[in-house]
Amino acid sequence: MKIGYDAKRAFNNHTGLGNYSRMLIKSMLAFHPEHEYSLFTPKTDHDFEALKESLALSVNIYTPERVAHRLFHPYWRSVKVGSLIQNAELDVFHGLSHEIPLGMKKKGIKTVVTIHDLIFLRYPEWYPRLDRYFYKRKFLAACQEADVIVAISEQTADDIIQFFKIAPEKVRVIYQDVLPEFRAPLDATFELTFLEKLGIAPGYILSVGSFEERKNQKRLLKAYAQLPDDRPALLFVGRKNKHWKQLEALIKELGIQSEVFVLDQVNVEGLKVLYKHAKFTAYTSIFEGFGLPVLESLVCGTPVLAANNSCLEEVGGAAAFYVNPMDVEGTSMRMRQLLYDNESYELLKAQCPAQAAAFNFKKMANDLNKLYLSL
Repeated sequence: MKIGYDAKRAFNNHTGLGNYSRMLIKSMLAFHPEHEYSLFTPKTDHDFEALKESLALSVNIYTPERVAHRLFHPYWRSVKVGSLIQNAELDVFHGLSHEIPLGMKKKGIKTVVTIHDLIFLRYPEWYPRLDRYFYKRKFLAACQEADVIVAISEQTADDIIQFFKIAPEKVRVIYQDVLPEFRAPLDATFELTFLEKLGIAPGYILSVGSFEERKNQKRLLKAYAQLPDDRPALLFVGRKNKHWKQLEALIKELGIQSEVFVLDQVNVEGLKVLYKHAKFTAYTSIFEGFGLPVLESLVCGTPVLAANNSCLEEVGGAAAFYVNPMDVEGTSMRMRQLLYDNESYELLKAQCPAQAAAFNFKKMANDLNKLYLSL
């Protein structure tokens, strides 16, 4: 088959949707090299050559030739790419982040689109009005036009069906995996050096994620402050922003300044160390499309405290405790159980390897391959 991908995120985003795009493309190249692959991106960043080499020399990469299309790349991505796809005689085109080019059905090209979440519809108060307008138009058009929709979780699949009135048989759930580096052995020297520089005793509570209202760090802090005085440190990993200023004020108000720490620049190897040496990971986000930090923690062998009202139970399985993210007292009680009930904790920890193994690149690639061949 000739398979094409919208590779804008793969070549230009270094987290989130970029990681998903790179993982998906690399998994298909690794496990299904029998196909011919084409990548379409309106621009490339400074790591373009390195990424191109890491994918495969045989991959076809399309970028705008005209200056006008490079300047107005949304037009190139939505309109002009269609002609390139048709000329390349692709069998299927997969939009990896919520959209596909216009007019694919008229051109007779089979299309797939990945939808990561519809949080902007479920919680519109967290998004500017103009963003919501364009997101809805773009996402809905892609879902209606595509032959098949890939949802990254059952929760996202349910939201697509509910909000966009899409027939359930048109939606397929295909789970992703963590970055391959998370499953690679840790370098012992790096691990020791990193821990020494960290200056925090192992057994801390870890919370990984951007600082924003949806991630629910305020209630987590309040729950933490209710723990007994012998509680371990609470360590956040995330880039400081305006919301972090609000969290700092709350930390001061709660009188826990000496017990709460933040790291805003941590690479994958550093994250692996942090996950491994945490007592547990707290991810009580109000709503998620997948919840990658939950899976990252399980891969590193560390149980999770997660919210119970979106997709996190799909990811955490029996290796996590779950709480109502709005319930501060209930969250604090579960934190106590993880810290002081050794029997419950060890039962969760024993479940981590099996739950982490349920998500893997090979299954992702094989599920996608079956999907493409069925079109």
